[in-house]
Amino acid sequence: KNTTGNARYFKSLPIVKLGMNALNQDDGKTYHRQIGVSFKENNSFAYDNGYDSEMFDTGNTDFYWKFPNQDNHYIIAGVQAFSKDLEVPFEVVVENNTEISVTLDEVKNIDSNIYIKDKVTGISYEILEENASFSLQKGTYTDRFVLAFKPNTVLSLDTEITNLSTNIYVDNKNHHLIVTK
Repeated sequence: KNTTGNARYFKSLPIVKLGMNALNQDDGKTYHRQIGVSFKENNSFAYDNGYDSEMFDTGNTDFYWKFPNQDNHYIIAGVQAFSKDLEVPFEVVVENNTEISVTLDEVKNIDSNIYIKDKVTGISYEILEENASFSLQKGTYTDRFVLAFKPNTVLSLDTEITNLSTNIYVDNKNHHLIVTK
C-alpha cells in the first residue's frame, strides 16, 4: 500500500477520542456522541485551520470541545503539543436531569493515564478501563469538565507542625470558627 508523506504525518499525531453516552428520555434510547482532539506543536486553543472542525448539529443533550474566549463548539480540535500538564476543556449540555457517561473511545500515540477531571467536585476519573459517570441537572456545564493526563493533586500540610503552632476549634454557642496561633 502506498502512503503519502501527509498520511504518515497524521498517523503519528497524538489523538484522543472521547465518547458521551446519554439516555434520550423521549425515545428511551441511549445515544453516543464522539469528539476528538489531536496534539501538535504550534496549534492552540483557538481555531487552527486544518485541525479544528466546528460542530453544527449540537443536540439538546450533547458535549463538545469549548475553549476560553471562543463561542464555537468543536467536534474535532487540534491543540498544542502533548504534555501531561495539559488540560483540554469540554462543555456538556443536558436537556433534562440525567446521568451521562464519558468514555475513552480511542487513543493513539499517547503513553499516559487519561482522566476526566470534574473541577466542581475536584475528582479525577481515570478512564482507560472505566467510564466516568455523572448525574447532572438540566443545564449547560461550562468550565467544569476537562480531559487531563494526570489526576488532581490534593494539597497537604505537615500536621505535626500545624498542630504545634495552630489551634482551630468551633465555638458553637457563638457560631464562630476560632483559629489561634
